[in-house]
Amino acid sequence: MKTRAITGFVFILVMISSLLLGAYVFTGFYMFLSLVCLIEFFMLVKTTGIRPHRMIAYFTALVMFASVAASYFFQFESKWLLINIPLFFSIFVRELFKKS
Repeated sequence: MKTRAITGFVFILVMISSLLLGAYVFTGFYMFLSLVCLIEFFMLVKTTGIRPHRMIAYFTALVMFASVAASYFFQFESKWLLINIPLFFSIFVRELFKKS
C-alpha cells in the first residue's frame, strides 16, 4: 500500500508539472499516457485469448487524439473532426471481416 501511495504522489507531480509546462507538453504527455493505457488494455485482453487488431487501434487512437488537439491548437472548424467517425468504425469493420 505504501508503494502505491508513493507512485500515486509521483504521478500527481508529473501530471501537475505537465500542466504547468504548457499546452504542448500537456498534450504530448496525455497522448503518451493514452497509448500506454491502450497497451495495458491489450495486455489484459491477451490473457483472455481475444486477438484484436492492435495496429489499427493504435493508429486510430493517435489520429483521434491528434485531431482533437489540433482543432484546439489551430482553431479550425470542427467539421474536420468528422473524419474520426469512419476511422472509429473501421475497427469494427475490420473485426467483422476477420478470418478467425
